[in-house]
Amino acid sequence: EINDEQEDFTRPWLEKSPFADKIRFYIGDALELVPCLGVTFDMAFIDEPLSNSELEFLPCWSQELKLLVNKQHPLAKKSSLSLDDLIGHYLISYDLQGPLGEDLAALIDGKPLQVGYRYKDEITLASIVLANPDVMALACQSWLLKAYTDEIRLLSIDEAPKDFRQLYIVYRLSALQNSAVYEFLELAKELFKNNK
Repeated sequence: EINDEQEDFTRPWLEKSPFADKIRFYIGDALELVPCLGVTFDMAFIDEPLSNSELEFLPCWSQELKLLVNKQHPLAKKSSLSLDDLIGHYLISYDLQGPLGEDLAALIDGKPLQVGYRYKDEITLASIVLANPDVMALACQSWLLKAYTDEIRLLSIDEAPKDFRQLYIVYRLSALQNSAVYEFLELAKELFKNNK
């Protein structure tokens, strides 16, 4: 986990797992941590392809950008809206220096919106919206938001592409793969061949 703010939320779930004694929780940048671990990974899931000719990036699924709205907010009655509907409201979203920054800035470009771009993850964004009904958040629809379905609505944004955040399976081209990894990757290639 790169976001140290997630530790208090994540650690109790890991400790309750029947595999808690096998899970090691690291906080930091994966590009810096992984080389220090002394292990080899067959594959990983990431949200931003890296410049590395030794790696293959297989687009596997995408996430839609949604507006997170507290159910007490007047806009919570809608199912979708335009960015123009958000003029005059305070929004929060991802840090523009992160992997979604460029796409987020392009989507908002030219709109007179008040957006606090400082957060790294959906859980933090949803928690702030839950705590303050006047604040709304632009966040990708991930499984992490299911924990908030009783208190927060996720509204579609007319201008946002359905595949706002692309996620990838990454693996080393030159690595020998055991049959389970090979078959998983072949299945993934077949399943996600239309996502390129």
